Amino acid sequence: MNRSISTELISVFSQLMRLRFSHAHALVHDVGLHPGQLHLLTLIASRASMSQAQLASLLFIKPSTVTVMVSRMASTGILKRTRDEHDKRLNKISITEKGRALLKIACNNMKTADDKLFDGFSADELETMLDYATRMRNNLLQEHIASEGSSCGCY
Repeated sequence: MNRSISTELISVFSQLMRLRFSHAHALVHDVGLHPGQLHLLTLIASRASMSQAQLASLLFIKPSTVTVMVSRMASTGILKRTRDEHDKRLNKISITEKGRALLKIACNNMKTADDKLFDGFSADELETMLDYATRMRNNLLQEHIASEGSSCGCY
């Protein structure tokens, strides 16, 4: 692989992700959320409830990080914890009406920003980018799993 092209790609990806994070932070901060909380809320809203371990796995983060996030969000009334009826050791996390209202506003803000991000790209170009990005992610996941010998519970 041509080193200068791959180096330039990494540089552009890094810049893109920093810009998007900065933009997303401003948009969701306006409704009282953090970008990581938006992703967590979106996952929970798509299901009736989830365990913290399931959230950690889907978010590619440590369970302890999810615990902190859920605690903060529960204290503001965005999420609620309930004991699993079959296994009292487990907490099921669900979104509250307040959380749904904030999620709706934040998602509308993000959709507007994402429309701008992808402005000028055809559907075919977006499909191709998605394919490339998915393949790159899978390459890194395979490398991580091979080097760790397992998924270490967070993938």
